[in-house]
Amino acid sequence: MVKTSDVSSTPDTVEVHGCGWSWCVLLKDLFNLSSTKSGIFSATYDVAVAIMLIPLSYYAHRVNKVRCIGYGMFMVGLGALLLILPHFIDGLYVVGALKSDVCDANRENSSCDAQQATSISYPLLLVSQLFIGFGAAPLFTYGYSTIDEFDSQKKTGNNMAIFMGVSTVGPALAFIGGGYLLTIWGDIGKSNYLDLGLNGPSDPRWYGAWWIGFLVAGLASFFTSLPLCMFPKKLNDTDQRKKDDVVQTHAKLNVDFTGDKFAYFKIFKVAYTTCPLHLY
Repeated sequence: MVKTSDVSSTPDTVEVHGCGWSWCVLLKDLFNLSSTKSGIFSATYDVAVAIMLIPLSYYAHRVNKVRCIGYGMFMVGLGALLLILPHFIDGLYVVGALKSDVCDANRENSSCDAQQATSISYPLLLVSQLFIGFGAAPLFTYGYSTIDEFDSQKKTGNNMAIFMGVSTVGPALAFIGGGYLLTIWGDIGKSNYLDLGLNGPSDPRWYGAWWIGFLVAGLASFFTSLPLCMFPKKLNDTDQRKKDDVVQTHAKLNVDFTGDKFAYFKIFKVAYTTCPLHLY
């Protein structure tokens, strides 16, 4: 389970922290999004995660955490496929005239007029971000606790390091791979960029294959979700391993504060005395 959750964090971080951030400007120009719509698109993921944290924290002790992570990875994969759906709906890329970034005050028909996205593309982008946000929330909330519960306490440190290390590799792979994918023609197999008068990736009108990264990450999310959905709530030896674990605290913090309403603040004193920093 630990190795599966480690692998699951890679496609999730690829989609969110790598592909999503590195290609946000490309999607803004491709679908003619305004700055406001582009900001809403970027923030939708964080809003979805914040909303999902409420039921996740409330039902944490009742649900099968590993299966929740698996269901979440399935939603992440579905969101990735929804994100690339506008690429296939809008048809072939239409090459426009080479435009300048500066408006000419002497021209009546300026090329800097605001354009609107197609009616179906922008809602699909927002829905895809919601799915990715809802699906990613269980991985980075239940993930750490399941790593501790499904393996020996002696291996928790190593497992945590591997989990966080793999999560860091995801964005790096996305930035490197995403930069390479943008050098590939976006409508590969459907049209030839030379026939459209483009010189290559150096042309400002170039349309890169941004959607391949989300497709690969989405399929990877689907494959990693399958084994996670098959795990039980706890293993047969979980209770025995927990009995053998060493208590990490040196002071009892489960103090009853019902007698004095201000006695609750004494817990800060207990925490201070147990902290090694107070010795310096």
